[in-house]
Amino acid sequence: MLNNFHKENSESRNPVRIDPEILDLKRLQMFYVAVKEGTFSAAAQSLGVSPSAVSHALKSLEEEVDCALFKRTGPHVSPTGAAIRLLPIVEELLHRMGAVRAELAKMDGRVERLVFGVSGSARVVLTTSVMSAFCECFPDADVEIIHTSEEVDPRSRQHLDFQIGCDENVPHDVVRRPLAEETLQLYAAPFHDLGLAGRVTIAQLKQNVLVFPDRMAADAVAQLFFQKSQIRLKKWVMPDAGSARNLALQGQCLAFLPESVAKAPVAAGNLNRINTTAPPLTRKYSAWWRAESPLPWIAEVFLSLLAVNFNPED
Repeated sequence: MLNNFHKENSESRNPVRIDPEILDLKRLQMFYVAVKEGTFSAAAQSLGVSPSAVSHALKSLEEEVDCALFKRTGPHVSPTGAAIRLLPIVEELLHRMGAVRAELAKMDGRVERLVFGVSGSARVVLTTSVMSAFCECFPDADVEIIHTSEEVDPRSRQHLDFQIGCDENVPHDVVRRPLAEETLQLYAAPFHDLGLAGRVTIAQLKQNVLVFPDRMAADAVAQLFFQKSQIRLKKWVMPDAGSARNLALQGQCLAFLPESVAKAPVAAGNLNRINTTAPPLTRKYSAWWRAESPLPWIAEVFLSLLAVNFNPED
């Protein structure tokens, strides 16, 4: 579910290689303590296990790495050259594992908070599957979604963790993360005058009421079909894609809708896709935030879920 994190500096990092034969952490912990204590019995006492358990674990570790890690002299042990090279790496690993446990302990009982803005055209990316998956990860999270205009600059809203909108509205001096791509097509109810036409001309478009999910779509269609946004069209600009779809279902208009919003009524036979003389409109959505305000962990998870789950074909 969380396999699609988009890190801003991913190009500068080596990808993590999943090793099915990764070394056992408990054995590494025993190795570290044994080096520090100097005897297996002292290491066992420190870890609360038997000396034989330590001896067996370290023998297995030596077999795994295929080299001797200890020189044994009676009850005392001393690290070999290989062990000395391995020691700082193991120490760093144990420190990081301790940090993981500490972070999990802090999360216990803590209410995570996430506040972000979504412009009208980008609300389509907040699918049910995304929200359900996020609720599974953070069942007690305090989430506030603020609906904003396309022109809102996230720097003017200091309390937002990030904002989601169309790529063309992303400021130049912020951190941007691509999320999804959506195609808008023309749809009509089967009982509309053009519902069974299959294809319409520009003249027919001008004669009918056109419905749009947002102002940006209306302006883009005017530019695409009529070369200028000032042309007089019979148009309704709705607050979101769902309301535009519902109006189209009544058979009183032609509607430009995202494919993901129109898919269910098309499958049910309640809407038909109408071809036009121009190619479909494609819009890309991104999240962005101020570079001086790193994303909190809860925001990283949410954006990853958006990128993984959004698919107009679902």
